[in-house]
Amino acid sequence: TNQKRTVNINECQPMNPPKFEMCVDMSLLSYLNEGGLLHNLKSRYIANIIYTYSGLFCVAINPYKRFPIYTDTVINNYRGKKRTELPPHVFAIADNAYSDMIQNRENQSILITGESGAGKTENTKKVIQYFASIGAAVGKSDEPTRCPLRIKLSCVTPSSSVR
Repeated sequence: TNQKRTVNINECQPMNPPKFEMCVDMSLLSYLNEGGLLHNLKSRYIANIIYTYSGLFCVAINPYKRFPIYTDTVINNYRGKKRTELPPHVFAIADNAYSDMIQNRENQSILITGESGAGKTENTKKVIQYFASIGAAVGKSDEPTRCPLRIKLSCVTPSSSVR
């Protein structure tokens, strides 16, 4: 709205410089305050960019509509890439867990959490889609599989939203 408001200076928070507009990793923001984080997430959401990193975490905003960002081509784009090489995506998280499992021969976990309707089930399906695609590709290659792919995922709803 174009309304003028007078606000007490003590109620204001510092604003991030323009170079941080639509920042890919919110841990890099100059000011990690509620207004800065929400502004960044909103700017990315308006641009149909639903995944944003926040340090080690990947924040997903449920668009309540389908986007063409879960195809086999996208899966192949994320396979074997470092997290910083491509935009934030649930496939990047899945690939990182898979790569660590293969390289370190250690079990990996992916925790998908959020309020009711946040998209936990959909993102879990996308992680499973990624692993199924990678598993199928490994099965077709001439390389022997170094360790079996066993998937254990958790979807967690905060207790405050469970009635």
